[in-house]
Amino acid sequence: MFIGLFQSEELSFIDLFLRRSQGVLQFPDSLSAPARDFLMQARKVRNFDTFAHFMQTMNALACAQDTVTVEKAGSSLHAAIKINKVKDYVNEHYRNPIKLSEVAGMTGLTPNSFSRFFMQHTGQTFCDYVNSVRVDKAASLLLISKETVASIAYSCGFNSPHYFNNTFKRLKGVTPGEVKN
Repeated sequence: MFIGLFQSEELSFIDLFLRRSQGVLQFPDSLSAPARDFLMQARKVRNFDTFAHFMQTMNALACAQDTVTVEKAGSSLHAAIKINKVKDYVNEHYRNPIKLSEVAGMTGLTPNSFSRFFMQHTGQTFCDYVNSVRVDKAASLLLISKETVASIAYSCGFNSPHYFNNTFKRLKGVTPGEVKN
């Protein structure tokens, strides 16, 4: 780290920023998006104005009050990234069959390792997670759609209305028909 380099009064904000970021700092989109855009543009221009703007960007990041310190970088952050990637994939593809081997491959794990990994980091099996996403999507459709329960079940990725009804009842405590009426 560069901590000792910025100990002068004028650069103390960078020193503070680096000390706070010993773990990983997560910035709000209102700061991170403009900072990222600037840094991408600054790669192309090399002059004092760019340096001055860079220092202003660093100051804005260093003074940000609404940052969140994420746990130490490493395995927990790496795991969170993998879990979020899987969850995003499920939310995008819940209507289609989702193969455990395919999702495991996205994370670089074997299906058995992925199953253990997912359970360890979410507290639920991958199948239960997929079913909960599908049931939540179906619950919304049951309230607003004129489609039949069976049609909604199929459109949310369930292979049979019977399995859908049982899963829905187990997760929501009521049947899909009770929600629909």
